[in-house]
Amino acid sequence: MKKQDLLRTTDDTKEITVSGFSKEKGDNGTVDLTIRPLSDKEMTEAESIALKGVNFDKDSLNAQTADKVRKMKNKGLDNKKIAQEVNKSLSGVNIDIEEFLNHGKQSTYIIAAYGLSCNGEDWEPDEVGQLPPGIPDEIAEKVRQISDPQLFNEEDEENF
Repeated sequence: MKKQDLLRTTDDTKEITVSGFSKEKGDNGTVDLTIRPLSDKEMTEAESIALKGVNFDKDSLNAQTADKVRKMKNKGLDNKKIAQEVNKSLSGVNIDIEEFLNHGKQSTYIIAAYGLSCNGEDWEPDEVGQLPPGIPDEIAEKVRQISDPQLFNEEDEENF
């Protein structure tokens, strides 16, 4: 495979169905959307924002715990659950819950905006934030699944 082919992987789009919109004109409240996978750079940007509000004591942080947090974020786990798990496994961690949750939501908006920005249509994180509650999370979860093949399995295929 050539470099050009490898760099085109974010052009591979997928159709998804998202529910939770208001039911109008006889529809069932679902919308079909096109999303694309994120590049490693885009995912790293969103992940770094998601972890703001978490301050680690460098002496107590080890690679295994950092990897655990990254995997939980990539899987789209609830930020409160991640904070609880981190607090259980590390001493020397200071979490500003409000800041952590706000940045986690901003990260969700960024992931969804990048994922929705395809086929000539660009989305901004603030626009994603204007969608009905729960919809940005659903879109971001599906973008994460197609962006990281290690998280995606055949059972998840049924959720699209």
